[in-house]
Amino acid sequence: MKPLKTPIDENSFVLGIDIGNDSSSISFFNAATKQADVIDLSGGYGKPSIPTAMQYIPETKEWVYGEYALTNSDTAGAVLVTGLVERLGKCDYFDISGRSVSAVTLLGMFIKALVGHVYNINPRAEIVGIIAAIPSYLGDEATNEFLQAFQKAGLEKELIGFVSDRECVLHNYLHSRRAGVVTPYNRLGNIMMLDFGARALRGVVFETMPSNGGQTQFRSTSSFFDTNISSDAVNTLVRSLFTHFYCDNYKISPEKLSAQTKAQLNTFAYQHRDILFQKSIKTKPARLYFNFAHPAFSRSVDTAEAECLICGLKSGMEDFIAKLLNNLNAGGREMQPADIQTVLAFGGGFEMLWARNFVKDTLPNSDVHFYKNSKVCVSEGAAIAAAHALSLLPEHPAISIQDLSRLDTDIGVMVTQQNRERFVPIAPQNSFWWQMHAPLHFILGEATDNPIGLKLFKRGANGNITSIDDISLEGLPHRPRNATRISVEIAFDNYNSATCRLTDLGFGDMFPTSGISAEKNFVI
Repeated sequence: MKPLKTPIDENSFVLGIDIGNDSSSISFFNAATKQADVIDLSGGYGKPSIPTAMQYIPETKEWVYGEYALTNSDTAGAVLVTGLVERLGKCDYFDISGRSVSAVTLLGMFIKALVGHVYNINPRAEIVGIIAAIPSYLGDEATNEFLQAFQKAGLEKELIGFVSDRECVLHNYLHSRRAGVVTPYNRLGNIMMLDFGARALRGVVFETMPSNGGQTQFRSTSSFFDTNISSDAVNTLVRSLFTHFYCDNYKISPEKLSAQTKAQLNTFAYQHRDILFQKSIKTKPARLYFNFAHPAFSRSVDTAEAECLICGLKSGMEDFIAKLLNNLNAGGREMQPADIQTVLAFGGGFEMLWARNFVKDTLPNSDVHFYKNSKVCVSEGAAIAAAHALSLLPEHPAISIQDLSRLDTDIGVMVTQQNRERFVPIAPQNSFWWQMHAPLHFILGEATDNPIGLKLFKRGANGNITSIDDISLEGLPHRPRNATRISVEIAFDNYNSATCRLTDLGFGDMFPTSGISAEKNFVI
């Protein structure tokens, strides 16, 4: 989209959208204040973000969205749709009253309903530009389906493009600190970004590079995630504790709990989780009232019990930050906490006081910024990015991110099938270099009289395939054709250097493995 030729008025809306797998948020750029404002999707009764959920009600043939889709789940025959983002790139379909409807089509409907909230602010609203945030781990196929969803929503002309959620957070941070800033952007140093989400704790360290052509450049020097540390993990611990209280009070085993009681305990844990981690529990025990039980009872939780509950998560976070500081993409020196100048922490997990205090204590010399609602933080950053793209913020710096934590090419081998050569990836594009890549096993179609040679190739985004290096396996025993199975493994040392390992697997009892292997380091 080209920059606007005329100034926007009060009817013109520049939007930033964060559509997450669990919840979504939408913000608009306020031209009068030059700030991004979130649109309260709850009508003033809750968080401004809403669940990424939709429900089809067969009786009325209507769709409902957000919170109501979840709370109305008892409607007879209703179909609840969740987890749309994680289904992208997989050609997934839902059964909606006997019809197969693609996840892309349903996401398009959700996007249209989400953007429709703009008209609650101004019925005469005209949408002039949209930046949509996408997860940094989203692959190319999933991103293409995201684009199709905007097309189905009828918003492809308004869509400026996609920006990673991490870049949106940086836009938000840089814009909010711009007023009165003395330190130039190219002296920001190292920025650690922590996302304590529902499914994982994700972290990245950005190094601020010298500005180039007016762009603020960031290079990811480290990236890591841990699925054992998440808001869901906290909920599981709290639910387990409350279940223990219930069973201990009534002297029954958890296996004998009815489905209704389990559902009540889940709801109770969700509603009272934060009580265990409030500041007040440091001075006096928290009193929990199990009013749904018959007969009702109460139970106190003191500081020691609450600390014991999360001690595993604390040690996990300590280990996580240590690995994040050591997991350097460029093979540089080991970083120390003092090397981090700024911490941007967001995600629902940081609603808990202990998580915020932990980050401050672990990185005491850093300037720590907490964004309680990550969806709002990201959508506001997307709105700022959209305003910059439309030249509404000419003084706002453009951002360029060099993500060294992800492979920008496929690494693999060429195999012959039916007299035709085919490229088979072992380390796929957009995967993290530090991930474990499954080995490729193949059977040689020739006898092993001579050393076995193998060539490694890379395939770029344009589809071009070029040779990287070759490796050979010597000393194999003589075997006939189709009687030798070889394993090919690739393990990366950093973002541009890896080791290829060939291993003889033999072929069954008749041709056992020789145990012979070979390794070779190569540069991409």
